[in-house]
Amino acid sequence: MAVRKRCRSSGCKTSPRCEHAWWLDVMHHGKRYRMPVDDFAFPRGATAPITSKQEAEKVWEPKFIAEIASSKDPRKAPQRESTAGKPTTVADLLAMYRQRYVDVERLKSRHTALSQLRILTAELGQLPTAALERPEAIEDFKARCSGRAIATTNRYLARLRHICNWSIGRELLTATPFHRRGLRIVTKNERRRDRRISEAEEQQLLDACKQLNELSRANAKLTWEVVDNIRARARAGVPQRELAVMFNIP
Repeated sequence: MAVRKRCRSSGCKTSPRCEHAWWLDVMHHGKRYRMPVDDFAFPRGATAPITSKQEAEKVWEPKFIAEIASSKDPRKAPQRESTAGKPTTVADLLAMYRQRYVDVERLKSRHTALSQLRILTAELGQLPTAALERPEAIEDFKARCSGRAIATTNRYLARLRHICNWSIGRELLTATPFHRRGLRIVTKNERRRDRRISEAEEQQLLDACKQLNELSRANAKLTWEVVDNIRARARAGVPQRELAVMFNIP
């Protein structure tokens, strides 16, 4: 019996109908775990003494056994999750993201990331950190961006999505609103950019193509006598371009 009273062994004649405390008593892998139900329940959310055996068996005994099965010692009160060092507002979270990610990683578009963080801090910074775990705050921000280009808004949302995933990996957030049934970034309506190289870049490509059509230097007919002559002139300070013209080297 996992829930019982120990007062009978002390001479209590009305046990188990007396007012003495109920105890949890479980054997697991040859080790015995026992303690008053109240001592187990109060640190885990109970607000009143446990006087009913039925409540002790249905509510607290399964939790007691579950902690034992998960290799925990139920006789030790659970530690409360510390919030020290964790950001409490979105502004604090964004500042930590910049310090630990943007300023550390070698990003190709670091200037863009900093600009996005400034906008997000101004728009969402006053909210509690948990607001990023649900879609409402981000949907409101998206609505305020209706005057911006769709691609610009999507870049902000992509940054927020990365911030959420980054924070979950460091146990700063517990969930992300960006998933298949939540917020989605739709890119099909973005205006596509028409990219074209400049005239100078085009001319450089054409010049490179001409060089590809020329004979390779491996086809130059050089003898050791010519090679020694070239080396001597090179040591004398003759530029490489003049040597190539002088000896007809492509």
